[in-house]
Amino acid sequence: MGAAVSAPVINDVSTHLEDPPTFSSKSSHPAALSEGVKAACRKAYADVQPLAVPGGDAAAVFSAAKRAAASLARVQIVHEDEAAGSLELLDTTRLMRYKDDVAVRVRRAADGGGVVVDVRSASRVGKGDLGCNAARIRQYLAALRGELGLSAS
Repeated sequence: MGAAVSAPVINDVSTHLEDPPTFSSKSSHPAALSEGVKAACRKAYADVQPLAVPGGDAAAVFSAAKRAAASLARVQIVHEDEAAGSLELLDTTRLMRYKDDVAVRVRRAADGGGVVVDVRSASRVGKGDLGCNAARIRQYLAALRGELGLSAS
């Protein structure tokens, strides 16, 4: 309960605050995060970071990203575009059955030395998420690390 009480009043969290993964045009979520959301994420969720896969192959990492999503309860893949490295998920919350959106982006690292995975999770309802979106990103990245055989960092 303590983590939920101390969570900032935001409902959109990303591993990449300046260039977050975007949702499809069907989504009502904005493409960019507001400065207030970015500041809150930096302060409360400094551990929510992109996953670097050194020497990784983008196609193999994308396949692992799909398997990681499929391994999570109440999560379904609603859109995928392997060429763009884009995966969209729908997570239905356990208690209230809210629908929350997750965008996953798999792309080559800027230096060309591997692959980077970014994840964004946003609630459709409410102004605050009690920390659920950050927790969802952590859970997804843990599942992806498992699929890739990477240790937690």
